[in-house]
Amino acid sequence: MVNMEFKVSFHHSFLAIALLSLVMGITGCGAITPVPTATQTTAPTNTTAPTTTDTLTSKPLPTAASTPTDLELLDESTQFLFSEPASYVIDFFLEIQDCVRTDNKEKLAGMVRYPITIHSIDGKDVEIQNDKEFIASYEKIATPKWKGVILAQEPTKLFTNWAGVTVNRGEMWFGPWCIETCENMKFYILGIINDTPW
Repeated sequence: MVNMEFKVSFHHSFLAIALLSLVMGITGCGAITPVPTATQTTAPTNTTAPTTTDTLTSKPLPTAASTPTDLELLDESTQFLFSEPASYVIDFFLEIQDCVRTDNKEKLAGMVRYPITIHSIDGKDVEIQNDKEFIASYEKIATPKWKGVILAQEPTKLFTNWAGVTVNRGEMWFGPWCIETCENMKFYILGIINDTPW
């Protein structure tokens, strides 16, 4: 009976020690870890010991001044994808906006890579073969809703990926196109969707 009580007592003691070790291990061997602050001073434990000061340096939180701007993000993306600065992409898009704003269909037609499929004219996808066909269909391509989307797009908030640059949610795609060789690329309008449900 004594032997059995010893085993139960030992078992409970072992569990208590294991639990205590676990708790101490989680809290760093029983030490209380202070929350870091910019400057932390420890008070002397006796009157003869000097005061020590520890300066903790931590990475600053991002602020409005240190957060990349839309222009910086666009520039990084266009440099990586097209080897062109954001200013090149923005200038091309501003020309598109100017053509749409003034209904300069001739100039806009000259910025298109043909053939281009327009989604849609009279409810159907139509492949436009050249600038003459584009100009003839301009009023059906440049609907008031589509024009509003193009003109409302902020140039620094254009979306880019490997396929090019998109306006809003895909109402227009434009980007570089190889001319003879890919060392000589030019930007063109590559796609138009003028009947988006959104």
